[in-house]
Amino acid sequence: MFIIGTTGHIDHGKSSLVKALTSIDPDRLPEEKKRGMTIDIGFAWLPLKNGETAGFIDVPGHRDFMKNVIAGLWGVNASLLVVAGDDGWMPQTQEHLNILNFFNVRHGIVALSKIDLVQDADWLDLVEDDIRSRLAGTSLAGSPIVRVSAREGTNLDVLRQRIEELAERAGQHADIGKPRLYIDRAFTITGSGTVVTGTLIDGEFTLEQKVRIFPGDSEYRIRGIESYNQKVERGRTGCRVAINLAGVKKGEVKRGDILFDHSRRPAAGNYLNVSLTLLDTPQNLLKDKTEVLVYLGTREELATVKFLQGKVAQAGESAFAQLAFKTPVATSIGDRFILRRPSPALTIGGGVVLVQQADKLKYREAEYLAALLARRLNLDLKELIRAELEQHRVLPRDRFLEHSRHADVEIAQAIAELTAAGELISAGQWLVARDFWAGLDRRVEEILTVRHAQAPIEIGTAQAELMAQLESPKEVFDLLVAGLVARGLVRIHGGNIALSSHKPSLSKDQEIAIAEILRLFEERVEFPPNIRELLEIKPDSEALIRYMTRGGLLVEMEDGVLFEGNRYRKVRDRIIEIIRQQGSISIQAARDEFGYTRKYVIPLFNKLDNEGITMLKDNERVFTPAFSREQSGK
Repeated sequence: MFIIGTTGHIDHGKSSLVKALTSIDPDRLPEEKKRGMTIDIGFAWLPLKNGETAGFIDVPGHRDFMKNVIAGLWGVNASLLVVAGDDGWMPQTQEHLNILNFFNVRHGIVALSKIDLVQDADWLDLVEDDIRSRLAGTSLAGSPIVRVSAREGTNLDVLRQRIEELAERAGQHADIGKPRLYIDRAFTITGSGTVVTGTLIDGEFTLEQKVRIFPGDSEYRIRGIESYNQKVERGRTGCRVAINLAGVKKGEVKRGDILFDHSRRPAAGNYLNVSLTLLDTPQNLLKDKTEVLVYLGTREELATVKFLQGKVAQAGESAFAQLAFKTPVATSIGDRFILRRPSPALTIGGGVVLVQQADKLKYREAEYLAALLARRLNLDLKELIRAELEQHRVLPRDRFLEHSRHADVEIAQAIAELTAAGELISAGQWLVARDFWAGLDRRVEEILTVRHAQAPIEIGTAQAELMAQLESPKEVFDLLVAGLVARGLVRIHGGNIALSSHKPSLSKDQEIAIAEILRLFEERVEFPPNIRELLEIKPDSEALIRYMTRGGLLVEMEDGVLFEGNRYRKVRDRIIEIIRQQGSISIQAARDEFGYTRKYVIPLFNKLDNEGITMLKDNERVFTPAFSREQSGK
């Protein structure tokens, strides 16, 4: 679909021309009829020969209503710039052109209107030359000029043909599957409920679709859709639509709110990193930490400008900056905005959103951020991916560039190509920057080297601890470790990881301590100390106990019960022999045989159960079927 914004100075005949072209009066408010001037945005449409429809958004020409002008022009494909032949170029003509240029509207027609009031053809030639010179260097440079009179109908057929040609050149709004509607009107109809209108971009809305409104998190249902006065089941991207919402209370929505699919939460935050450009007009400069009015879509918000480089931007200059808002704003990468001074009210510049949901600016990082923003500036998809990963290092695949002006399938294709080229690493649902991935090998080696030096007795470091230190998602960590193991750089011991070159070693003091612990177990054969008791006798011996249990010098059972290793193996073998001879063994029989209390016998039996040797049957221990078969084969 195709949307034309009719622009130009007050009393240059914009609304009259739209009415002459479409037979629809865009001035809908009683006050507009009374005052004979457009106050708010108006709407009309014109069927085209190719079966499509050209929508018109008629914006006010008076400087007092610039807020409405910006709300109307956001999202248009093209402009019909109206310049009165008797007046020529005027201040609001220029301001409207500035806004169109900042919105990067690249298709347009100039209607040189009211030619019936000008008798001097040379004057009209001069006005045309002036118009061409003023359009030069803007997004509308080279736009065709058509001399018209709405009152007499002069050249309206020529203008309609130029609109047909313009529609072919401008093409359609892209459907990227991420529908958004910046609301420009909201009203209530008795018996129907709340209706919102706007220009639908980036996707489609359908009947019964579930939607949300920003700000807020409530879910609503689309009850009805109209486009150009026709009931439709699907609102197409690039169309003017009126959407009837079920469940919305009166006054709950307003201009500037955003309607979006319920499954895609908006990227909302208080900080936007942007590229901005100031108008090249006399004395137009912008200082760091100045408050400005920012117009995003149909929304107006107050923000503070914080430059990433320097403390001031001069007229005509571009700069990277952060816009700090008092309340969250929702945008997509690539969205364009307008800057105005609150007082005196004046358009001073515009720009493009490069990072939404940005972190609050830290000036020590400003130069680095500016370099990243420079890479994003042309909005090239692959360069956006590279910049995102350079900044964040690891990102979830399903949320990657979710709020950009690129379709999910485009993003997936670009990621696949960059992965194939070795520029990024794909780890399950995560994407990892190549340079960061390469550095992880070194970090793992550095961390483990330090840990081995700090605890040479330990077999390794807990994998979970290393993963937390690397700040790595599990899928990324698992892929990293698998690669390190395959290359022989590390080895895994249960839940621990160690450098392949690491061999646990004991100091002389530790060797003496181990001998003392073993001697203690020899002295207390029938009532060996448990872990708690051992730590009371020998504080700070946790690492030694782990070393001894790992090496079989001690055997740990439930409730912290410990047996000296050789003693455990002798008891185990004797229990096996008794069951082989008698068919089973009871707790009491074990107590009589070994002199242990229940405190030791029950953990001992449970240990044998866990090893698959015994099982409980009729309150006694017998061989498991598997172990019994193993014994029969001997």
